[in-house]
Amino acid sequence: MTAPAAAPAAPSAGAPGEGLRTAVILLIGLRLVLLMALPADAVFEYGDLIYHYNLAAWSVPGQCPAGPAACLPLLDFWYEYPPIFPYLSVGLLQLLGGGDLPAFHTYAYGLTLVLLLADVGNLILLHRLAGRLHGPATANWTAWVYALLPTPLILGWWTFEGLTTLWILLGLWAIFTRRDALVGAAIGLGVLTKFVPLLLLPLVWSARAARRALAITALTLGVVAVGVAPFLWRSPDLALASLGAQLAKSSYATVWAMLDGNLRTDDGMPITGTFGPLSDRLVAALAFGQLHHPARVPGWLSLGVAALIGGGLWLAARRRYPGGWDDARLLTLLALTFAIFLLWSKGWSPQWQHWLVPLILLTRPNREGLLLVLTLAAVSFLEWPVLLSRGFAWGYWITIPLRAVLFIAWGADLAGRLLRGKSLAAPA
Repeated sequence: MTAPAAAPAAPSAGAPGEGLRTAVILLIGLRLVLLMALPADAVFEYGDLIYHYNLAAWSVPGQCPAGPAACLPLLDFWYEYPPIFPYLSVGLLQLLGGGDLPAFHTYAYGLTLVLLLADVGNLILLHRLAGRLHGPATANWTAWVYALLPTPLILGWWTFEGLTTLWILLGLWAIFTRRDALVGAAIGLGVLTKFVPLLLLPLVWSARAARRALAITALTLGVVAVGVAPFLWRSPDLALASLGAQLAKSSYATVWAMLDGNLRTDDGMPITGTFGPLSDRLVAALAFGQLHHPARVPGWLSLGVAALIGGGLWLAARRRYPGGWDDARLLTLLALTFAIFLLWSKGWSPQWQHWLVPLILLTRPNREGLLLVLTLAAVSFLEWPVLLSRGFAWGYWITIPLRAVLFIAWGADLAGRLLRGKSLAAPA
């Protein structure tokens, strides 16, 4: 009797290609199956897609409140984001509607699938970054965790923040691999999506000699200038209103909002980062009006303190490493910059978790990092939708301090590791 054939060997967890393919299948499969299994209202109800749909609908003739002609963002009305996402949204709506207005669910599913592609890119970049920093086994663990985490999945259905994350991770990868043209392009395109990728520039000036850093910065500014110039030329008031609206609004959902008395409106409803009625978008000046109490601490003062803290830590780290910065130290510096930014920021939105998750997993690719990601998710989703969607503004007194403590603890850990030269993390 012949012996039975041996079973095929299972793929090694340390095989980079197999681990990445498994993670990509998990991410795509999980989201598509859930999209098929869940009712559309359950998927999109608490997100921002209905808001973006209502604004994109103005590009259909007869839908814009300004008149029978179509209205376009940054040209005919202000939109609180730079042009990439507004025009992605409008283009998709036009494609799906064929010149007519498609149903909201058609638009929402279409946009979700487009943003799923962006998150596949995030997963691939996260895997490559983790492999470069921590080795193949940890890269696979990090990718599998990201693929199965609820935070990127939920926010991929609610917001376009995965696109911002893509530019951040692409810029970080380009810095590590010394693709300077790609660095400038990624940061520039990131700024044209949202301003947050500008936080990569301190990394550029740490990783490159002054002349190269200046060239990358100039390229970044050039990409941004090319992206916004047509709007500034055609409709300067509305374009400037679109670019400045986020900077002008009142504090919300942060310690600063507690200090300013911006937790609830006069009728007791929670104050969030939303703007006024959509009709306000037709008037450029209304982008700069504050809906709630002004800041008690001037913005220039809080920014100065944040810059002093960040700059002091950066200078101390430069003296600590006179020979230069390796990838691990650069990553720690970037994560620390984000932690300081979040503590300085006058507002907080739950979708910002999307670009925090990769940074946390890269700096803490172990159970501690996973616990931090899940704790931040629990606090954020407790705030919205559990409490705020029911009008419970008192929930801010629980969630804001908890979130601030998490960011302080994460930032202190990063600062300590950067200054002591301690390893980023043990393998998972």
